[in-house]
Amino acid sequence: MKKFEVLLKENGYKMTGQRQIIWNILLESQDGYLSPKEIWEIARQRDKALGISTVYRSLQIMDELGIIRCLDKKDEISKYELASGEDTIHPHLICMYCGKIIGVAENLFVSDSNAIIHDKYNFEVRDIQVKYYGICSECARKSCEKQVV
Repeated sequence: MKKFEVLLKENGYKMTGQRQIIWNILLESQDGYLSPKEIWEIARQRDKALGISTVYRSLQIMDELGIIRCLDKKDEISKYELASGEDTIHPHLICMYCGKIIGVAENLFVSDSNAIIHDKYNFEVRDIQVKYYGICSECARKSCEKQVV
């Protein structure tokens, strides 16, 4: 929490009540991925005056400061997750039917690839987004049920 407030001040921003609400929503949903609209809908329950543009601006600032990560979904609304250092670089499994996102806990090949890229190309990797598109078990089960009926 303090880290966020310090980062804001160091970069010329203030900790407003509305940014605090948005930050708290992200903290409370650490296992989930939220769109700006979903964040706004939750935030409006806490502050009726909070506008969607405030959510977008706050998310943009948080993304620039590196405390959240934007997960761009193919042809869909972006979702956001908290960033907490190296462990945030991980693949995501995205269901093509329901849009569910599953963060893979293991970074699989990321650590080795960063070292190879740095050594071979003299390039410092700051972010990696690996996305696997497919069908989640729930949608696969529903699809099978429809075929049987």
